[in-house]
Amino acid sequence: MLPGRRGNSAFSHAYSRFVSEKDDLIGLIAYALFKAAKVEKCRKHRQDAGSDLSKDAARNWSDEHSSDYYVELYKNQAIKLIGNYTKIVLDREEPRMRNEILQAGLSSVTSTLSGLTGLRGLVANVGTGLAASIIFIVVGYVIVVANQGKPPWPLSEIQSLPVNQRPG
Repeated sequence: MLPGRRGNSAFSHAYSRFVSEKDDLIGLIAYALFKAAKVEKCRKHRQDAGSDLSKDAARNWSDEHSSDYYVELYKNQAIKLIGNYTKIVLDREEPRMRNEILQAGLSSVTSTLSGLTGLRGLVANVGTGLAASIIFIVVGYVIVVANQGKPPWPLSEIQSLPVNQRPG
């Protein structure tokens, strides 16, 4: 007989139905939900009937609630609980994490830029300008090709706009 078990009841195989390995978090939480439901069933029966649930009724309840259907149901509840808990933690920690990421990124950029002096800095800055120019030319070419050689805005529309609202 297992420690903590009274009477001649057989070993419950419910745990092995829920938990597949020692670090199966979903299974462990699902098993805890199963046990909580069993405690509630016994408490409710005691409250309503004025007596404890019989061993046969408790065993039948356990057998039913450790069937494939209920195991899946409890595991889905466990997944929802984990998801809700994860969302709460992430919502709480997001500002701190975002700040740490920004600080780490700024420090990395600052240290990289401070190391770019002399010829190396000149090459980096010229390279950045050259890359921006190439991107500008490619985007301009795409716009011209997309408009079949015509300006992207008809000239009449541009001329009818007040000077401060004209594109470009």
